[in-house]
Amino acid sequence: MDARFDRVKGFLQITRSKIVVADHYNHCLRLIDRTDSNYVSEFSGQCGYQGFRDGAKGRFGRPYFVARDVLDQNQLVITDHVNGAVRTVSLDTKVIGTIVNSTTLKYLNYLTQDKATGTLYVVNKNSIHRVSYKDRVIKKSGYLDSTLLLSRFDEVCDLTLIGSDVIIAADSGKDRLRLLNLKTNQTSNLSTCSKDECYHPY
Repeated sequence: MDARFDRVKGFLQITRSKIVVADHYNHCLRLIDRTDSNYVSEFSGQCGYQGFRDGAKGRFGRPYFVARDVLDQNQLVITDHVNGAVRTVSLDTKVIGTIVNSTTLKYLNYLTQDKATGTLYVVNKNSIHRVSYKDRVIKKSGYLDSTLLLSRFDEVCDLTLIGSDVIIAADSGKDRLRLLNLKTNQTSNLSTCSKDECYHPY
């Protein structure tokens, strides 16, 4: 079946044959079933309708990143880009919930999660924010770099948590990977080179 998406962002394979896709400008999650001629259906949210609402008929404002909740494998964690929120979706009921919703943080995109505590680290373009999974609040926010709250990234385009103490962040604006030690509040460049040295045309 042919289906039209509007700016696909994140996706996650939830079973051997099913993939959940964040259909960004259609404001919903969609399901691709590879065992049924790649049939596409609405998974969660209401395609074509932007909003902020929890529940079975909940709404998103441009969902961006999709991951499986490390503390609840039957639940997805989604960054809700325009609403400045981290949302959840039950794989069984498709019900939408909210972990945190910020009035000041907009345009959330990537996230990574601590496997032990569930703590979330969420990207807001050029900053990374720590979200308490248990308390459902942003514990600390700011630029996690050099004392972790003082200097800035240019534009973080991906990140991953290594163990429980180290984040690797891809800073696309500065063309490098940054290594953040959450215990010592120190940062370093995992890779660095000039544009001429890094550029490979083939």
